[in-house]
Amino acid sequence: MEVAVLVLGIISLVAGCLGPLAWIGTICAIVGVVLGAICLKKNTEKKGMAKAGFIMSIIALAITLIISISCAACAHKVQKEAKNWANEYSEEDLNKALEDLSNLFSE
Repeated sequence: MEVAVLVLGIISLVAGCLGPLAWIGTICAIVGVVLGAICLKKNTEKKGMAKAGFIMSIIALAITLIISISCAACAHKVQKEAKNWANEYSEEDLNKALEDLSNLFSE
């Protein structure tokens, strides 16, 4: 089981740093932390591998949480700015801009 903790720690670190795969890193990190805690409570000869995997899983969990929170904050800011932009311009202004663009490209 110690080898599994180490492998989960490595996978969670690698996947946690790859944007779209951060959710895989989160799942592997949670499982790695739980298994690592179980392995560390046991007296086994491969306690070093379990400790390394446990630490890597904790670091990966922190990284994936930071990435997830920052992505959510960024998405919220973009949505807020898009609403402000949409409220700032009237439909007539947007239609005139589209007409000007179509005239520009038709010439």
